[in-house]
Amino acid sequence: MFKTIFSYAFRPLYTIAALYVVSIILLWYPLGFQGNAQYPSFFWHGHEMIWGFTGAIIVGFLLTAVSNWTNTPPVRHYKLLILVILWCLARLFIYLPFQQAIYLSTLFDTLFYGLAAVFMLISLIQSKNYPNILVPIILLVFASINILFCLAMTGTIKISLLTVMQLGLLGVSAFIGLIGSRVTPFFTSITLKQTNRFSKPLTMIAFLFPVLMIIVMVFHLPKMIVLILGIIVTTTNCYQLYRWWNIAIIKEPLLWILHIGFFFTTIGTLVLAYAYSVDLSYLSLSTHLIAIGGIGSLTLGMMSRTALGHTGRAMILPSFMQTAFILMIISVVLRIIATMTTHNTTLLIISAILFSISFIIYLYRYLPILLTPNQA
Repeated sequence: MFKTIFSYAFRPLYTIAALYVVSIILLWYPLGFQGNAQYPSFFWHGHEMIWGFTGAIIVGFLLTAVSNWTNTPPVRHYKLLILVILWCLARLFIYLPFQQAIYLSTLFDTLFYGLAAVFMLISLIQSKNYPNILVPIILLVFASINILFCLAMTGTIKISLLTVMQLGLLGVSAFIGLIGSRVTPFFTSITLKQTNRFSKPLTMIAFLFPVLMIIVMVFHLPKMIVLILGIIVTTTNCYQLYRWWNIAIIKEPLLWILHIGFFFTTIGTLVLAYAYSVDLSYLSLSTHLIAIGGIGSLTLGMMSRTALGHTGRAMILPSFMQTAFILMIISVVLRIIATMTTHNTTLLIISAILFSISFIIYLYRYLPILLTPNQA
């Protein structure tokens, strides 16, 4: 069983990430957990959604994908076990009530992301797949923002924690821009038997402009640059969605969930740029457009599709999963309404419960897939 579970990164990392996100969402709402002195309130919530849950999904997907891109053996068995242990230790120290815990948690997170990036770089360099070296590099940038978060939280450096969380969300937006711009048109083309409308120039804008936004924010360059970059990347991504569109997508849940998630991330990136540049009161809206609309929808969709494909199963969505997708979309809508109506507590709780139910359904349907051998 060990060799099966640790044969590909997506197997253990999708499993623990789904279990964890259900726990932290329910802890936040409706249980009202407020973190601790090291990670208080929504800083705990935001950190664990970005670098805990989302980070595990990103690494699980990328380590699996890099093996395919390079035709090299996947990171597996004890190497993969070490990564899982590092991720778990980082999560453990988040909750321990002593001051050094924040440094230890960040250390283990850094080792998790750093080692994953090294494994990717080795495969890419060995196979001379140099164009994709940008992928582990941005993973290291993502890890670096987490270190910045730690330093800001402890007062070691003077930077707004809200700004650092925005940087983390932009890091996720960059990943979604890069990966989503590749896999969404590809999956759409093979499912609908049409031309793959992937565009490398548009993908580079979707990927690099959020990174440029991070650089502008870190170096305190004029805020309006962030807004201009946000407008450009949003326009580009909306154009991409237009290019990929086919009315038949509506009949394919494994497609429309990806398109919707990409759309929410796109709009969230624009709202984030506006919040940073013009009106900070829009920060919560931008955060949840990306975190629930983008991350929630895309991770659920990608975790569903890749788990089927990489275990040799037919691309047939298991029962109840379309319900999970719909509940996720309703969760996003309710969270947006709550944000725009002075954070209506009832709507927040319902949104959190629906989000959690979506991943509970995923665990119910996919644990037998993730934890058992591939089908012939």
